[in-house]
Amino acid sequence: MIKNSTFQPSRLFRSTHLQTVYPSFSGRASNLPRTRERFELVDGDFVDLDWAGEEFTNQDNPRIVLILHGLCGSSSSNYVLGLQRQLLNQGVASVAMNFRGCSGEPNRLLRAYHSGETSDMNEVFQDLVIRFPTASFASVGYSLGANAMLKWLGEMGSKSPLSAAVAVSSPYDLSLSTVRINRGVSDLYQRHLVKGLVGYVESKLANYQRQNEWEKYNELRGLGSLVAAKTFVDFDELITAPLFGYDSAAHYYEQCSSLPFLPEIKTPSLLIHALDDPLVHPEAIPTADHLAAETVLELSNLGGHVGFVSGSVFKPVFWLDQRIPEFLVECL
Repeated sequence: MIKNSTFQPSRLFRSTHLQTVYPSFSGRASNLPRTRERFELVDGDFVDLDWAGEEFTNQDNPRIVLILHGLCGSSSSNYVLGLQRQLLNQGVASVAMNFRGCSGEPNRLLRAYHSGETSDMNEVFQDLVIRFPTASFASVGYSLGANAMLKWLGEMGSKSPLSAAVAVSSPYDLSLSTVRINRGVSDLYQRHLVKGLVGYVESKLANYQRQNEWEKYNELRGLGSLVAAKTFVDFDELITAPLFGYDSAAHYYEQCSSLPFLPEIKTPSLLIHALDDPLVHPEAIPTADHLAAETVLELSNLGGHVGFVSGSVFKPVFWLDQRIPEFLVECL
């Protein structure tokens, strides 16, 4: 089902780009009490989990929400912190998973994360189900994290352990998104994010040097010069595709776009999206035919990419921090 969103920006925040950029610079819940857990993966690598409200997991039938950040983000991204604060206020435990290498420490293996990498979140979920057998689980994904989560939900189908899921500003079709982000002002976002991805790889190379892990260093360096990576397609052709076994960037986009997986989702899911999203191609937005019976797509005309801000500069209102817990608490 597709329905109109209740989100209405104030006059100040009607700009697509202000919606997209402002939340990144507006601190919220920076003093949130959290506990970090190092989660060891079966392949010898790790991801770091940041818990808020961990004490609630000791209750009978606890509610636990796994949060997945976006590209070049982390558990310290403002949208993650804001949501964890709101869930904490409602007695809901949350755990923000940093994708490999995103927690402030380079991961061990050559592979890292991408828009369709679902094995790590699956490992974490399966572990949580064992550790908290009476809990109700939900997940929230933003941007890249939303695409990966939706793909995972489609892969899991009726075997999903979740009672609810929320996806915010998913790209849905990765190939179309690379077309969209090459246009006009959107290319500025691309340049910023690709610079972050290149820095991510360079930090791994420097770490392998420090650790005298020359085999890994040479293999990663041997993929090619990072100087050539100016666009997402450049980076994915050079780094993502070969590291994850795809024939090319186009093959990666085809296999990892969440759009084809949407009809297989059996978990009650809320998809939040703005028609003015500067990073997502309008043709990538799902139609009613793409959506499973348990999925609702809430569309707003304005909101940018992971934005949805109203109020004033001095008193901003982050609508996502209200809407997401509302849906989750209702389902859980």
